[in-house]
Amino acid sequence: MLGSKEVYENIFRMQRLFVDNTDEAKIRNSIIAQIGVGGIGGYIFEGLIRNGFSNIRLAEKDSYEINNYRQLYMTTETIGSQKAEVAKSRALEINPYTDIQIFDKLSGSNARVFFQNATVIVQEADTFVASIIAHYWGKKLKIPVVHATRKHWEDSHTFAVKVLDYRNADVEFIYKETDFEKYWGISSEQAKQVLYMVENEFDTTEIEAELDAVNREFRRNRILDLMLENNQDKISKFSREKSISYMYDIKEKYPMIYDKQRVAPEQVMLMGAMGCNAVKKLVLDNIGELNDLSFEK
Repeated sequence: MLGSKEVYENIFRMQRLFVDNTDEAKIRNSIIAQIGVGGIGGYIFEGLIRNGFSNIRLAEKDSYEINNYRQLYMTTETIGSQKAEVAKSRALEINPYTDIQIFDKLSGSNARVFFQNATVIVQEADTFVASIIAHYWGKKLKIPVVHATRKHWEDSHTFAVKVLDYRNADVEFIYKETDFEKYWGISSEQAKQVLYMVENEFDTTEIEAELDAVNREFRRNRILDLMLENNQDKISKFSREKSISYMYDIKEKYPMIYDKQRVAPEQVMLMGAMGCNAVKKLVLDNIGELNDLSFEK
């Protein structure tokens, strides 16, 4: 096996035009706290490892399922395997000197430990509670939060990396009460309950599962409403010009997941690359260059 010096020399050899010894040290010594390593998160994680990031905390509770084919580490061999363990195994094959700490769940009760001393937070879990936890602790501990996603749910052709640089005291906590119901289908009272639990470091596992079910039903109903309204213009934005009758066919065939079929594998790859690049620029203090790649700030 190659020694650590040889590994890092080779990792950074192809980056010498972009990083110097000071930058290399920043990358190797940073701590990335990443939530979610499935779709977009998997590609971000892979990019970080191949850029030489050596200290990553990974929170992921899910295992691979047969319908996860757009996710980087899903293969016929990994179905049923825990996503974080598969990702860690992959990382150690690339760089055996990487320190990957796995948290099999992220909750209000263990968030402080997960985020303590982190350099950047990567938020790629698709639950409301995980997002609240990430941004609450990002603001509290002055840690920037990166989130790669579609810019709007009905416009899957537009990608963005949202960067909340909480190192800047002027950056406000991202969530406002008026946003909860509009974008998540979650009432202000439910959101306040979550925030109270996060602030007081209570276990949020049960309420996360409850609100995740609420949000999934909300997303399905939003799409169904557009179909019932015969709103071809908005339907076409996330179905690549498919007809409403076609959308009904999809709903009948896949009633529990039709709301999640709007993103092709290559789109997930692209968003992951953008997210990885944002993390790297934050660590190297080049955040001002994000505009060059059409990031949303």
